[in-house]
Amino acid sequence: KKSMLISRVNSTLAGLKSIDHHHMFKAAEAEGKGKFVDMALGPLEAFFVGLDGMIGLPKAKVLETMRQEHNSPETFKAHNQGMSIETSPVVEWERVLPDINGPLSNKDFYGAVMCDDFMQHKLTKAAGLTKPEVLALRLYTGPLYVKYNTKLRDLLKRFYELQEQDQMSQDEAMIKARQESGDRFVTTIHAIVSGMLKP
Repeated sequence: KKSMLISRVNSTLAGLKSIDHHHMFKAAEAEGKGKFVDMALGPLEAFFVGLDGMIGLPKAKVLETMRQEHNSPETFKAHNQGMSIETSPVVEWERVLPDINGPLSNKDFYGAVMCDDFMQHKLTKAAGLTKPEVLALRLYTGPLYVKYNTKLRDLLKRFYELQEQDQMSQDEAMIKARQESGDRFVTTIHAIVSGMLKP
């Protein structure tokens, strides 16, 4: 199961890196439907302000901040690989980076591959991926894609609302939308993008 999941993650990353970005941004107005397409596509305004301008800067203590971003027992539903899963950010965090004193320790969850297992893989080492990047990518391939994509979609929706309804400039609307969205998952999303961009 471990080798199968590692292979699936690696093939997904290879596909993301082979995207033709010129055509991707020409198609940016079309709404993406898949898990990975949703994260890749976006309006040109978001592309030009960059990730920092869109969601804010990551925190310096990356791993610690990512842990805090997922410290929520609030449940949500996700559809993954034909299964409907009800879970929470804190549960998904522990599936891949278990705490020896955590509530889920020593339990087996649908063949979950731990972050440390990925860190030992030859492709991870060859790409120079850091532990936060590996962890973020591993989390994104699970149910938490729902939370990350929802944050980005809601932020962009609010950005357009502020421009149209409140007649704000692009810069003003982006700043206000970012403030209202808060900093939850910001550092994790930065880690996902950082990991995807590595060779």
